[in-house]
Amino acid sequence: MKVAGEESREKLLSGILLFLLAVTAYYPVLDNFFTWDDFVWVYRAKTLAGNPLQLFGIDAVYFDPLVYFWFWIDFQLHGLNPFWYHLGDIIIHAVNGFLLYLLVRKLAKDSFAALASSIIFVSSFAVVDAVAWSSSRVDLLMVFFSILTLLFFLNHLADGGRRAFAMAMIAYILALSAKGTPLLLPCLLAVILLQRGELVRHWRLLLPFLVSVIIYLSLLVWRLSYAGKSLLVGGNGLNIHNFLLSFGELFVPELRLASLNITSVAIALILLLCLCCFLLTGLHRSTTIFGLALIFVGLVPVLILKDFKMVTTIQNAGQLLNSPSHRIYLASAGAACCSGSILAALFRRFNSYRIGSILLLLLVAYSFYEVRLRERFWSGSAKYIRNSVEGIANYKKLLLDDSAVGLVNFPMSRGFMRPVLSLYCGLDQVFFLPMSSIPQEIPDAPEILRYRNRGFFFVYANDRVINLSRSFARLLDIAFLYQFSADGRERQQLAAEYSSLANEINTSTADSFKSFPADFTDHEL
Repeated sequence: MKVAGEESREKLLSGILLFLLAVTAYYPVLDNFFTWDDFVWVYRAKTLAGNPLQLFGIDAVYFDPLVYFWFWIDFQLHGLNPFWYHLGDIIIHAVNGFLLYLLVRKLAKDSFAALASSIIFVSSFAVVDAVAWSSSRVDLLMVFFSILTLLFFLNHLADGGRRAFAMAMIAYILALSAKGTPLLLPCLLAVILLQRGELVRHWRLLLPFLVSVIIYLSLLVWRLSYAGKSLLVGGNGLNIHNFLLSFGELFVPELRLASLNITSVAIALILLLCLCCFLLTGLHRSTTIFGLALIFVGLVPVLILKDFKMVTTIQNAGQLLNSPSHRIYLASAGAACCSGSILAALFRRFNSYRIGSILLLLLVAYSFYEVRLRERFWSGSAKYIRNSVEGIANYKKLLLDDSAVGLVNFPMSRGFMRPVLSLYCGLDQVFFLPMSSIPQEIPDAPEILRYRNRGFFFVYANDRVINLSRSFARLLDIAFLYQFSADGRERQQLAAEYSSLANEINTSTADSFKSFPADFTDHEL
């Protein structure tokens, strides 16, 4: 039996170790620029004071005012410096690892199981996207408050204090305010009560959480229906493929899983975990069952999403947005809980924690290797995006509000470039030209011609932004003259001049597509 001072020292050392592991694993991310949805979130933070009601808008199928608030704080303190955003994400990831340590310690009554689980979680290759991408802090915050909910609930069961139960309710509401993934968290509370043999006696404790779920779902469905959206983002039915792929990625790196049969791997892993639950005894068994339940609770939301895509090369790094990696953060905590409990049970049985520590060290070393490989996709994406954003920002004195802007071969869609132009160029009223190249024939598009005196055209090539606005302005002048000319010969000459200049521009920009993965531009907000 450890004395209070020894336990406190052990927790402190564990917390320091987890923080150092998180920093060691993710320090390269600190140099990354913003990517994709980050610009949308930062733009929301910039405009939050003028439009506070956007806090209660629906983003996809989630309701996340807490995330708005965190981005707002970051923007007020750090502006457009991504370093501090990433540092905050790494810190909260380390804190989540420490909270998992405390949770497993309470459940398993085993400090080695708790430390092993938290180390596996903090260094896991399965959560790289959630930590490296600031937009995925929705998951970081959601898991932070979800684990706090479980800890406060366990404290209430231990001492019966109303304060602990109230804190559990507050934490749960905050978790739902970050993301809707923990909707099934009451099921985990039921698992805890069932394992302690207290479900029949304390089932009423679940009612406030269930009421919160009903209220949340009712508001969500009402808001989505009002906006003409569906709760089933992926269409009709449940997406079993997403579930199996996500389960596999909890234990097998995406790069390796891409060459395997996803269904077979996922089923084999599920059966293996169930077998471990059957073979283990005591608190290690109950903790592993709890971890398995946490996995399923964390993966249920992926059933309603569109098909996930795997990223295996920098050429298809644009699919990072569609990868399951930044959607399985909560489930990864469950996977780490299972792994740490199984590891502790195995080596307690053989009475050799030294071998267990060595095996854990090897596991962490391999996970770090896979983390580095995954981080390269994010650093590569961030590099292209930084060059394009800073390149367009160089022309902010030239650009005007209420102007037309054509962007060719940029690494982000117009949905992401709109907040970029607002944040970095101060433009809030922009008409994006709906083209990826110049049409060879004079377009019959009055909405474009009316911008002929304030039209801009940029191409991203060879890691820099090329300004072709002067040539583009000449094209619009030709098109304008063509529209109002009544002379057939003059119209013919103007059409030929337009076609020649358009072909010259398109030829000069064609090679730019070879220098950048086209897949990056395939995503609309």
